[in-house]
Amino acid sequence: MALLLRTVRLLRPHMSLEPSHPPKIPTHFFRPSPLGSRTPLHIRFRSRLSRPKPNEPFSNNKGNNMLIIQGMIGINTAVFLYGQYAEIQLKQGITKSMRWFRSNFFLNYNNFWYEQRYWTAITSNFTHLGFFHIFGNCISFYFMSRLLAMTPKFMPRNLLTLIIGSGLSGSFFTLFRYGNDPQRAQKSSVGFSGAVSGVAATAACMYPHTTFQLYGIIPMPLWVLVGGYFIYDGFYLNSRTSKISHEGHLGGGAFGLLYYLYKMRTGRWF
Repeated sequence: MALLLRTVRLLRPHMSLEPSHPPKIPTHFFRPSPLGSRTPLHIRFRSRLSRPKPNEPFSNNKGNNMLIIQGMIGINTAVFLYGQYAEIQLKQGITKSMRWFRSNFFLNYNNFWYEQRYWTAITSNFTHLGFFHIFGNCISFYFMSRLLAMTPKFMPRNLLTLIIGSGLSGSFFTLFRYGNDPQRAQKSSVGFSGAVSGVAATAACMYPHTTFQLYGIIPMPLWVLVGGYFIYDGFYLNSRTSKISHEGHLGGGAFGLLYYLYKMRTGRWF
């Protein structure tokens, strides 16, 4: 998901639905077109949402949500830099840092269950193996989550619940799949893709008709873009040669979809 979404530029949602004018970017990037006249689904369901507490003004949501987004990117960056440091030490014959890093920041079935390193279900979400891996995840996460951050009534606690819940859901589905396949019991899974997929799923549900131009040529609504990636993950779910954690993507995306349905249909807030 993150690899395919890493060039996504998102529209800023406006409650007045006035067209926005994003800055010019290279044509090989996804480029959004104005939101248009369609009303986002979350506006249609406004009457079904629970009312916020009086001491939680909507005007503060955007700033607090953006702090969460920046914080998540900061954590990803810090863990990535430590991983690079451990790799440099490994090349010099010093294995202690890399052994500790793999034991505590890599998710695999044996490490989680037999070694009882349960925290790896969350720490592995912030681990990346290369520059393009972290770049793809972080840029996708930034633009997808920013669309939600600018949405009224989408509180900071909602954004945190979505991010952490999607990451954990992706990890647990990965463990479930690996546990039923002895050949994958030692296979490790890392990356923020589960969280990105969950955020993308919720964004696609709330703004399904936000249009993007794929590579500056092909107009595509957000629900088609995100839905297409989930179909891709499902198609390659049982692949023995794929190096992508399709389980993490699908698990995270499922949480994002269920979170949206729960919030919009029950009016409850996590």
